[in-house]
Amino acid sequence: MKLLDGSSWTTTQSSGTTLNKVVFDSDNGRFITVGNGGYIATSTDGTVWKALPHLNITQDLYGVSAKKLND
Repeated sequence: MKLLDGSSWTTTQSSGTTLNKVVFDSDNGRFITVGNGGYIATSTDGTVWKALPHLNITQDLYGVSAKKLND
């Protein structure tokens, strides 16, 4: 997945899964994406993604939040 113009995305590398949601975590300066089979990945530039361990999650993920719970 690659950020094209600040709002549009295109697939550039295969993660082997369907990605369902992407958000930007402005507090930490990174994008977070989630997908099928518990897939979670982060990126600092919207181009190069690093997959995180599944943590025994096998369900499809459809949402992610990057907001702080407490200030």
